[in-house]
Amino acid sequence: MRRSIPLVLAMGGAMSLSMWLLALVGAPQIASLVSGLVGCGIGWILARIRLFSGRSQETVIEVDREIDKQGEVDRGISFHVAFLPYYLVLIFNVISQVPIVKEFGAPFLWGLDYPATSTSLGYTVDAEENYAKIRLFGHPAPLLVLSIILTYVFLTIRGNWKVGTGLSASRKTYNQCVPTSVGIATMVMMAVVMTETGMTVLLGRTIANITQSAFPIFSPYIGVLGTFMTGSNTNSNVMFGVLQQETANALSVATVTVASAQSIGGALGSAIAPAKVLVGTAIVGLSGKENEVMRRTIPYCLLIVFLVGIQTWIVLHLF
Repeated sequence: MRRSIPLVLAMGGAMSLSMWLLALVGAPQIASLVSGLVGCGIGWILARIRLFSGRSQETVIEVDREIDKQGEVDRGISFHVAFLPYYLVLIFNVISQVPIVKEFGAPFLWGLDYPATSTSLGYTVDAEENYAKIRLFGHPAPLLVLSIILTYVFLTIRGNWKVGTGLSASRKTYNQCVPTSVGIATMVMMAVVMTETGMTVLLGRTIANITQSAFPIFSPYIGVLGTFMTGSNTNSNVMFGVLQQETANALSVATVTVASAQSIGGALGSAIAPAKVLVGTAIVGLSGKENEVMRRTIPYCLLIVFLVGIQTWIVLHLF
């Protein structure tokens, strides 16, 4: 732990700073990608320093030689060519934030119109045009598709695209995405139904009445629960994000701070989410020892989440 703490602080600090800067310039859609790459880069640099790696420089060099020897068998393409889709995604996202491009692409959007609704208990939802609209020149999905198409054209011209590669990749993507996509789709549907029928508002007011001023301490634990159930911070936010905001509104406290606590709790919950633990143990050869991993991890996770709750309370009530 003594050797790892400087690594965690350096990588975590660099990732936090990069996310803050991207939010500041209005490019949150690439914040996770860029901060992840920054963290990997800082970790790679520090791991090659003897003070942090815990291995002699000779050992590092020997391991690198062995990796290079194995990689010489069939590299096919260079790193930069393999990384081309990510380069394109970053470039397109940056371009999409340019004011001229934003103004030009403003009319090109797609969304659905919904009429006003009212439940038998009197909860009403106003009509809305272009609900959850997708900007074709700014939404991540079109930019991802464009990056894939350009990568395909580039690799085809260079002769790196083998016959059947697209079909094989599509089949693998389909098999990997179907279970996750079905789960996300149904959870989004559930969250929308609960929001549009007033269930979330009712739950939020009830939680507010029960917890009162202590709610900020419990807020991040709700995020942990969502990730524990679904295995994803994103899914946790889908399930409980609106609930947290409605509770914050009922208590008349800052919704942004409460939403942040929800997301932080969801991120910390990944450490004890069974789905994540299964993947982690499989990667490092500890399959079958998931219970031991969770037994050791849960106390740390809950303690850190408690500290986040205290911090949230302090921010809301003292600042």
